[in-house]
Amino acid sequence: ASVDKWRDVPGAEQGKAIGYIDEDVYEAARAFTGWTVGDGRGVGRGKERAPSTGKFHYQDSWHDHYQKRIMGIEIGSNQGPTVDALKVLDVVAARLRLPRHTGDR
Repeated sequence: ASVDKWRDVPGAEQGKAIGYIDEDVYEAARAFTGWTVGDGRGVGRGKERAPSTGKFHYQDSWHDHYQKRIMGIEIGSNQGPTVDALKVLDVVAARLRLPRHTGDR
C-alpha cells in the first residue's frame, strides 16, 4: 500500500522524490532507534546500565537493523547505527537542495 502512495510523489520512482509521505517519517525514526542520552538507566534485561554521561549513547539491542526506505532511497539491512542515521540526514539534505519549482526550469 505504501508503494502505491509513492507513485503520487513527483520523482519518487526515479529516487529523487520531491516531498514525502507518512511512511518516510516512520522509516526515518527507525533509523535513529538505539540512540539515547546516557543517563544511567538500565539497558536490556540484565544489570547492564547506560553510562551516566549526559551524552548521546548507542545501545545496539535497541536498534532496528532491518532495511528502511526513505524518500524512495533504500537503506540496506545491518548497515550499522551511524550508517542508517547519516544516510537519513544525507537524503533529507539532498532533497532540501532541490529546486522548489522544477516547472520553472
